[in-house]
Amino acid sequence: RLSGNFHQTSERIDDAFARGGDNFVGIGSTLEGFGINQFMYEYVFDKAWDTGISDAKWVETLASRRIGKKDLYAERTWKRLTDSVYIAGSFSSQTPLACARPCLEGYWHWTSIHNTRYKNETLVRAWQDLLRASSDRDTYRSDIVNLGTQALGNHFAVLRDRLAAAYGAGDLAQAREVAALMKEALGDLDALAACDPPLRLAAWLHGASSWGTTPDEKAYYRRTARTLITIWGEQTSIKDYATRLWSGLTDSYYAPRWEMFIDEILSCISEGREYDEKAFFERLDAFELDWAVNDREIDYREPCDHIALSHEIIRKYGLAQPVELNLMTYNVGTFSKYLEDSTPQIADLVRALDADAVALNELDSCNRRHDVFQLKK
Repeated sequence: RLSGNFHQTSERIDDAFARGGDNFVGIGSTLEGFGINQFMYEYVFDKAWDTGISDAKWVETLASRRIGKKDLYAERTWKRLTDSVYIAGSFSSQTPLACARPCLEGYWHWTSIHNTRYKNETLVRAWQDLLRASSDRDTYRSDIVNLGTQALGNHFAVLRDRLAAAYGAGDLAQAREVAALMKEALGDLDALAACDPPLRLAAWLHGASSWGTTPDEKAYYRRTARTLITIWGEQTSIKDYATRLWSGLTDSYYAPRWEMFIDEILSCISEGREYDEKAFFERLDAFELDWAVNDREIDYREPCDHIALSHEIIRKYGLAQPVELNLMTYNVGTFSKYLEDSTPQIADLVRALDADAVALNELDSCNRRHDVFQLKK
């Protein structure tokens, strides 16, 4: 979900403006799916207007707008995201492994590739920085939930690999320990997604149902909506093509699939038999089809405190990254020897380096060279 090459997109649009010639009449972007990655599409269309705003300023403004105020932690979050997370376009169909068909290693099919080109630790650092800010804006909540579900979704692949290793070693105790954590992670994914209204299956099904004018029509549209985001159609090769890490969908569809798989792996270890993927997929086919075509009621979680849950997830799964502090020291007196007023340049340096703490030596307020109180200025 967090895909797109921010800086490459910028360079290519600049190149189109510079070298497009007479054939260049405009810029467009076609969305195959909605509700996926608002940020990159927003940037593309803003950039297309050629406002003259630098990318750095655009990102800084975006951070302030999403949180509703100027905040260094929010700015640091978005700078990290655009420099180190949004660094590559998506694969054919990219999704966290939790949303994909269970498999013992790698990924099941090209429709559900979970690999990322950024390190999950980098994403977690951005999430932690954003959690250090605070805001009551819905956009801030959405960003917290979006980063958190992606980070935990990425970590789910690590847990799956631990389960596979335990299976390979025939270590039932270790497998049970990891299995419990995997099931808990699926629940936490659903709970965190429930905190953001756009990430709820209920909204998708309600929208589909609204197209119908009779009970039968409404049920038909709901079934079609359920099919689209799961099995897609009758062809097995296209399953999971439109995955969504939504609350309600995770609890009722993704989690049961993985629980079936986890229980099967535990049984294989306990009974000393080899995992039969073909036989398991046949059972899975029946479950998936039944979920898609039967218009059953779904139990939805109530939203909880997204900040508290985020901190709990980071603690529970050992995702916390060491706090990074940028320290800066500067000899003001030396610079002042060559410039009439070095204060603006020093202030720009502090901002550019994103310093958390600054030690300024030889302040002019402490000597007789200049009648300037630079800290105040």
